[in-house]
Order: sequence, then C-alpha cells, then structure tokens
Amino acid sequence: MTFVTLSSAVVFAIEHRAKRIIVDGEVEAFRASQVASIAEGLWNLDDGILKAIADGIVNYPYFCRAAIDDGRGISVKSGEGAEGSEEIVIPIFKTLPVGGELRVGSLTLEIDSRRLLADVASQALPVVLLQVLLLAVQSFVVLFFFSRKVARHLSRIAAYIIKNDVRLGAPPLGLEKKYKDDELDFLVRAYNRMREDVAESRRSETRAMEDLVLSEERSRILVEEAPDAIMMFDADAGVFVDCNRRAEDLFGRSRAELIGTDPVRLYSDKTDDGLPIRESVARSHAAATAGEAVMVMRRVVRSDGEILDCEVRLNLLPSDGRRIIRLSYMDVTERVRAEEAIARSLREKEVLIQEVYHRTKNNMQLISAFLGLEAESSGEERVAAALRDMIGRISSMALVHQKLYMSKDLSRIDLGDYVSDLASSIACAYLEGRRGISVSVDIEPGIVSVIDVAVPCGLVLNELMVNSAKYAFAGRESGTISVSLRRVAASTLELSVSDDGVGLPELFDFRRDGHVGLQTVVSIVEMQMRGELTLGPGPGTSFTAAIRDDLFGPRL
Repeated sequence: MTFVTLSSAVVFAIEHRAKRIIVDGEVEAFRASQVASIAEGLWNLDDGILKAIADGIVNYPYFCRAAIDDGRGISVKSGEGAEGSEEIVIPIFKTLPVGGELRVGSLTLEIDSRRLLADVASQALPVVLLQVLLLAVQSFVVLFFFSRKVARHLSRIAAYIIKNDVRLGAPPLGLEKKYKDDELDFLVRAYNRMREDVAESRRSETRAMEDLVLSEERSRILVEEAPDAIMMFDADAGVFVDCNRRAEDLFGRSRAELIGTDPVRLYSDKTDDGLPIRESVARSHAAATAGEAVMVMRRVVRSDGEILDCEVRLNLLPSDGRRIIRLSYMDVTERVRAEEAIARSLREKEVLIQEVYHRTKNNMQLISAFLGLEAESSGEERVAAALRDMIGRISSMALVHQKLYMSKDLSRIDLGDYVSDLASSIACAYLEGRRGISVSVDIEPGIVSVIDVAVPCGLVLNELMVNSAKYAFAGRESGTISVSLRRVAASTLELSVSDDGVGLPELFDFRRDGHVGLQTVVSIVEMQMRGELTLGPGPGTSFTAAIRDDLFGPRL
C-alpha cells in the first residue's frame, strides 16, 4: 500500500508539473506579446483594445480572470475569479521617446488552481488503478509462496516457543523440510543458541541472587553485631528508617520506637558548634548527602534521662534514588569526662604556677626593699653601692617572673619585650637626673625563650648596662648606651651592649682584670650558657654575648 501511495504521488506530481509548465509558458507568452499592446492602450486610454486583450486571455485554459489597471482608478476586467485561484501580477511599462521607461499600470492574471488539479487527477487516475491491480496480483503470488515455504515453519517455531519457552531440559528446536541450510535453518540454529545462552544466563542470575542474599545476610550480621550503635537516616523523609541492637541499648529505646523518629528528638540542645540543635543536625546531614565524610559530637538523651556524649560519623550509602545516611554512634562519655577532669586539673596547675611566679616576684621585691633600706642606712658608700648592684640583679630576675605571671605561656616569655623593659628599668635607676645620656634599644621581633635563658640574659644585660651607666660617662654630660638583641643562628642569640663613653684602659683584659660584675658575665655567658663573650674595638666600650638558647627545654 505504501508503494502504491508513493507511486501515485509521483505520477500526480509529474502530471501537475507538466500542466504547470504549460501555464507558465502561456504567462510568458502573454508577457512577450501583449504587454506592449496593453501599454499603448493604457497610454492612449483605449478601453476597447484593453477589453479585447482581457477577453482573449480568459479564453486560454486555466485562466479564469484578467484585469488591467492603470493605477489611477481606471481598470478593465474580464472573467470571474474562482475560489483557491492563484494570482499573478505583471507590471506594465511604456518606453518613452526621450529614453527610459514609465510604469503605466499592471496586468493581473488569476489561474484556476482547482481546475488544474482536477485535470491532473483525471489523467493520473488510470495509471494509479493499473498499479493497484499489478500490486494486488504480486501480493497474491507472494503470499501463496510465503504460506507454502515459510509460514507453516514459522508456525511450528512459534508453537515450540510457546510450549517450551526456555525451560531447562527441553529438546532443541528442529524443522522437517526438504531444503536445508536456508534462512529458516539459520533462524532455528540462532534460536537454539539464544535459548542456551538465556538458560545459562538464568543459571548465573540464580547463583548471583543466592550470593547477594548471602552477602546481605552477612552485612546484616556485621551491622547487628557491630560494637557501635548504627542508625539509618532517610534524608528525604527526615526520620530514622533502621537501626541495630547496639542502637537500642545506647538510646534505651526499642527498634519500633527509634524507626520513624526525628533525630533532633533524641539529642540534647547543647551543641559543640554553638548552633541550634536542628540547624546543626541539618548542616551535618547536608554535608553527608554531598558526599563528605562527617564526624560530629552529639549528646544523646536516653529514655531514662541520662545524657551520653557520642562521637557520630555520617556517611552517604548508595541507594536506588534514595538518600540514606548511615550514622555510627560511639559512646565516648568516659573519655569526655576524663578530658574534662584533665582540663580542670591543668587549669588548677596553671593557676598554682602563676601564683608561684607572683609570690616569687613579690618575695624578690621584698628582698630588694630590705636591701634598699640597708643601703640607705649604711654609712659606707662602697657597701651601699654593692647593695644597689645586688638590688639591680634581683630586679632583673624578678622581672622575668613578672613576665611569666602575665604570659599565657607559663614556660616562655617574649625575650625582646623583657630586654626592652629591663633596659628601661636600669636607665631609670642609674641615669636619673642625667638627661644628656640616652638609651637606644634595637630588638628583633618574635624572639621567645624559656626562663632558663631569660634569667641569664637579664643578669648579663644588667651587669653590662650598669657598668656603662656608672663608668662610661665620667666627666661627660652626654652620651648613648645602645642595647640590641637578635637571632644570628637557629640556636644562637646575640645580646650587645655598647656605649660611646671613655672606653676601657689600654691593654685591659676583661677576663683577667675585670671585677666581680664582669667575672659574673663571663661565667654566665661562657660556662653556664656555653656561649662566647667578645669585646669590640673603640671608641667607647662594646660587649657582645653570643648565647645558645637550645640548652633548655620548656618546663611545662
């Protein structure tokens, strides 16, 4: 039928095209032969010639109407328009004597499309009927031979398939026919192979299903016997959908009570992140559904009111279109209680150590006060000067304990801050009233040290600055004492004290000729701190102490 329809359409299209070519040729003939006459008639306003031309056009086949219009309201028409007709407009130009053309009107032709199609159909119909007759004869012959050679064998194949399906043990399909190795035999062999493949596939599927059931049972046993409480949460429904026995023990509720419950109802309002419990739970669930591995702390409220601290791990499980989150609860209540007890103990010890530093500083200040009173009451200047030097040494050590007391780190202080404060304190004590003498401090930021380094540094700075303040500017009204601290190596600090005073005597050896103060500095730097003390060239006096700060570790 499709072939008949297609062939009929082709015949119709050919006939229609032939008719159309004829019509288009007549239109071109009118254009070539009549346009000049129509132009003269319009130019001369000769309605008789125009009417005769219009009447002649409508006498041609398929032209149902002709109209000549001069564009000024004057027109000549002949014939009547038909429904569905096709309109063709031809402009009319008059050649002027002086050259050029002037449009004087137009010729409108209407083609009767229905009549054209009717003539085409009447001419194509016999051809179509002949094709239908030939197709019917061909179909009868093909059906006869198909029924004899193919249809009965296909019926046998269909009956076998309906009867035996692909059950195991059924005999293979076979055909009883005269000719072998044709398409039907190929079809039978292909079906038998397919049947064997399907049977094997079903056997494999059965084994896979048995393995899957066994695997699911193993997974169920693992979940049930897991030491942690495990809950399954449906992110779309917003409730728990499954749990293991350990979860029943942890929450103090049965499986039936837990399934269908909103997690927020099982938690305390207190959260580690400071958010409201519902917002905190929603945020952790959103992170888990995004594929992140999440660990949070939750306070579980048991049915008897007891609150347990639990470490909860959230993981998204693969599922068919559902967002299932597995929550594993580990009871860490005892660990949290122990950590809180340790934290309380540490805070108590920190307070105690701060109190020790504070009292040590107060005791040193009390000793300094006693020594100060003794210096004032002493009648000998040499004794008073020795006592004042002793007060300076004690003050340098007391300042370390004050810094430790004020520091958040009870074993380390900012050494640069300590040196700067100590230098200012020494200047106030020994340079009071000597406005022309200034102290310059250059400190590298970020140097932190333990108390075992800070105290020796303070004693060295005290001895060297006091010597400069007492002896460097004898007979002078102005001068500068410079103090610098910097790190010169990973484990070495460099403390320098210099002045622009009178300097030391020629051939002076500070290790041999120095008094108690310098001998103390040498002992601290080179023996206690395993460093090196050097005397720089003049003018003035410049001592540099290289001190190791890796000999002692933090005490806390």
